[in-house]
Amino acid sequence: MANKDIDAAFKSLGAELKKAMAKLLAAQELMLESQPPEIIVEKVKNGEMLPPSQCFEGWNNLKLRQSLFEAGLLHSIVSFLNKGAHDEEFKLGAEVQSGFYLTIEGGGKGKFEHLSPKIWLYALVQSIAEESSLNTENCDKLCVDIAKDARPFIAQMCDDITRKLFKSNKYYHESLILFFDLIRRLAASSTDAAEVLLGYDDLLDVIVQCLFWRTHRPDIMQELHSRSSLSDLEAIELRARCIIDSFTWCSTKRGFVDEKDGNYDDQSKKFFKAIATTPVVSNTFDPNNDGIFLSNIAELMKTDSFYKLEESDQEFYYDILLRSSHAGYIDKLVISSVIDLFASVRRCDVAVRVVNLAFNLLCKRTGEWIGDKKDKPIVAEDDGRFAVAIDAGMVESLLKMLPKFVGQRQYPALRDTMYNLLDSVHIVVATRKKRSTRAVDSNRGLIEETLLTHERILTGSKDRSILKIVKTILSVDRLDACSQCFKQLEKKDVRRCSRCMIAKYCSRECQVEHWKSGSHKEFCSAAVKNARQIKSDGGTDEDVRLKNAILHIEMRGDEIFKKNSATAVYQAISKGYEILDCIVDIDLRVSPPSIEVMLAEDFLSLDMNKESEMYAVKKMKVDEARAKKCLPFNYMGDEAGMVVLHKEPASAAFPGLVSVFGPSWPKVQETIKKFLEGSDSIAGLAESVPGLMDKLEQFFAKCCLKEDDSKEGMMRVLKEPALPTDEEFLSSFFGDMLIAMKEAESE
Repeated sequence: MANKDIDAAFKSLGAELKKAMAKLLAAQELMLESQPPEIIVEKVKNGEMLPPSQCFEGWNNLKLRQSLFEAGLLHSIVSFLNKGAHDEEFKLGAEVQSGFYLTIEGGGKGKFEHLSPKIWLYALVQSIAEESSLNTENCDKLCVDIAKDARPFIAQMCDDITRKLFKSNKYYHESLILFFDLIRRLAASSTDAAEVLLGYDDLLDVIVQCLFWRTHRPDIMQELHSRSSLSDLEAIELRARCIIDSFTWCSTKRGFVDEKDGNYDDQSKKFFKAIATTPVVSNTFDPNNDGIFLSNIAELMKTDSFYKLEESDQEFYYDILLRSSHAGYIDKLVISSVIDLFASVRRCDVAVRVVNLAFNLLCKRTGEWIGDKKDKPIVAEDDGRFAVAIDAGMVESLLKMLPKFVGQRQYPALRDTMYNLLDSVHIVVATRKKRSTRAVDSNRGLIEETLLTHERILTGSKDRSILKIVKTILSVDRLDACSQCFKQLEKKDVRRCSRCMIAKYCSRECQVEHWKSGSHKEFCSAAVKNARQIKSDGGTDEDVRLKNAILHIEMRGDEIFKKNSATAVYQAISKGYEILDCIVDIDLRVSPPSIEVMLAEDFLSLDMNKESEMYAVKKMKVDEARAKKCLPFNYMGDEAGMVVLHKEPASAAFPGLVSVFGPSWPKVQETIKKFLEGSDSIAGLAESVPGLMDKLEQFFAKCCLKEDDSKEGMMRVLKEPALPTDEEFLSSFFGDMLIAMKEAESE
């Protein structure tokens, strides 16, 4: 090999060694551990050129990272970002253009880029997220400081028109993803930081508007389409929802008693108001839209794009409306928009959710609870909200919705939810809430027309409960009725008992008769005693009214039951029910009261048990006309059997029982016998009065026939409440046996 070749080889080797040594030295210098934390922090603050490797190769070293935090790294990042926010072009050094578009790995270009703001913003987000790397005692204060100090940077990021922070507008949307991550971390980590952020109107505007770009910002949609960046939009929407979620959840401050049902203090309501009143988009872009956030959610729910969202995303919008409602911030436009949804619902599961949403929007949580443990929170029906909903066509829309989903798996849930909503409508109008009552009167024609149409379609036994409650709503003006004869009264003609002020009468004669019969005398004495006791214990007039209203419901129900026990018995027999398996549902909301016998299991499935009726009384603030009295036969069996001896309808003549009941007569006999034998009182009488049991069996069967020997006549008798007593009939039927029974009873 020639000398010149050797020299060339050594030169080449030397050059390679020199390059290798330079790389080694450079690598040592670039390691994060090689420089004091204060130097790194100062370089960040000044925006000096720092390769990503120097920033992140040692980032997993928690001890080193903690030293950077203690040296003020996060505040330096904020200061650095704010500095860029004040400069129109926002350049870093002489050659690196601004923008948050560079990823840590260099945007997939296969090489590391020099510093981009995104790297430090990423560090900021991760640092807040990982509390293990922070002094947790100072975490809240740190988040508040960042929220305050980063105001210039936040303002520039919220400028979606001029976008002065960026040299190229096309990087704005991708930058929002990481920016929203920062805001979400701050809001989720500190309630106080969230309060600071909610003070920035421009921040709320951009967060809310991002959710409605698809429907209200064609300019941005066109921009995203041109860059094929719709995936960015999905990521932005997701983060915007997460931020709003964080704002509304952190605002509760442990106020939730059962997940989404909670009580909110004044500070919490301020959070909801800030979100609820934020305009969706400037009129500059959509002159026809000036709606606020909550109103536009309801509008969004009507569109096909809403049903294309993931179920969790749909749930977000429902939850925001519910939380805002519970916090007390829902306006008329939101209510009307939700009611309008009834007509557009195409799936039964969605219908259940929408009807339940309407119920929660209209009924406010009071903070009170009923029951000893976790039970239903008491809700107060808001007259103004219900009036808006009724005017928007809620009642007739519910009737139209129901037939669309008959037979579907979730239909029972829809029917029950619908019943609860309509029941609340009735409570509002029954308590004479002026606006709701006027709304019913204004829509009476449409409601009656829809009711007439759907009576032919909804034939199921539980469906009829929906029809019944609607009829009850329409008949609310008839609830003032005489307690004795059930005559319907005009408000000006109502006479009340001067002692209890609860019983109503049409005349002095009815009042005297009601007192003589003992029906009112017993209640009135108890009511006066209640009032004295409550007042002596320091109770209010409202406490007296509530206690006596509940007492009146109990005793009035007993009175109606005793007068119509045979009617109830034979209604059970005619339906083929075992008597002791039945419930007698006496509805005191209508005049005269209606009586229906149903199986206990069906009754309980409607969630209309005795306790829930007391709950309803509290909801409606003691209107005695509303509640039902529900009695099981096996609870009142003895009393029913005794009352039948003295309180039965008159009848002059009876055809043969077998011809009326036909083949079912043996079953009737067996049922009656079981019922009578199950009564201790009647069994005691039977021992004193020979032949009583056989005679009672005949009597039970005959008394239901009245003067009509047909089955249709029998059914008419069963439906008539409060039938009169006929002593002559009892005497003619039982003869001397009646005297013996009375003597035995007196003994």
